[in-house]
Amino acid sequence: MSISTQENALLDEWHESRRKESGGNEVAFVRDGMVDEDGYTKSNPKIAYVLKEYAPAGRGNDLRSDLHDGVGYWWGKVDYMTHSIRRLRDTPGLPTDPDSKRLREMRLSICAFNLSKIGGNTSTDMQLLALQAMKRREFIQRQFALYDPGLTICCGTFNVFRYALAHDEMKVNEGKHINWYERSPGKFVIDTYHFAYPAFGYTMIDNVVNEIKGFFK
Repeated sequence: MSISTQENALLDEWHESRRKESGGNEVAFVRDGMVDEDGYTKSNPKIAYVLKEYAPAGRGNDLRSDLHDGVGYWWGKVDYMTHSIRRLRDTPGLPTDPDSKRLREMRLSICAFNLSKIGGNTSTDMQLLALQAMKRREFIQRQFALYDPGLTICCGTFNVFRYALAHDEMKVNEGKHINWYERSPGKFVIDTYHFAYPAFGYTMIDNVVNEIKGFFK
C-alpha cells in the first residue's frame, strides 16, 4: 500500500474522530503531509517540516494541494532551505526569489504537516496547541511514522513535537544556531524558528543549514 493511501486513510480517521466529538457536525480539518510521494521517496535526505497549524482555517483546506500550486511568500524560504540541504555543499548564486522555478520544484519533494489539524489564525496559542497535540498524539505519531524522515525540521514546534512523539527523554544537543537530537541512528530532529518569523532570514537559514550539513557528511 502506498504512503499516500495510508496517509489519506489516517487523515480520514482523524477527521472522523473530530466529527464524532462535535456530535456528528462538520468541523474544520486541514489535511497535510507529502506534496508528492514520488518526489518525497526519491529525495535524499527525506525532509519533514513540522508546523503548528494552517491559517486561515476552513473546511476542505489541504496544505498538500496548496503547496503544489504555490502558497505564501515565506514558503520561498522553505524551498531555499530544502535546496541548500539537499545539495549538501555550498550553493553560490542560489536565488531567493520565492517564484523561482528552481526553488519551487523543491516543494514537490518535502513533507509538511501541522501538529493541529483544526487550523488557526496568524498567531498561535502555544498552550492550546500543546493541549491539542497531546490529545491527538497517537494520530501525530502514526502520521510521522508514515514518512520516517532522515531530517525533521521543527518550525517553532520542537518541544511540543518531542512530547507528542514521546521523545522527551532523548538527549537534546545545543549547537551554535540550532538545538537537535538524534531520534534513531542517522535520523535527526532540529529546532528552528517558524519561517514567517521576520528575523529568520536567508543569512540565518544559511547558518542553520551549515550545521545540518555536518549530520550527513
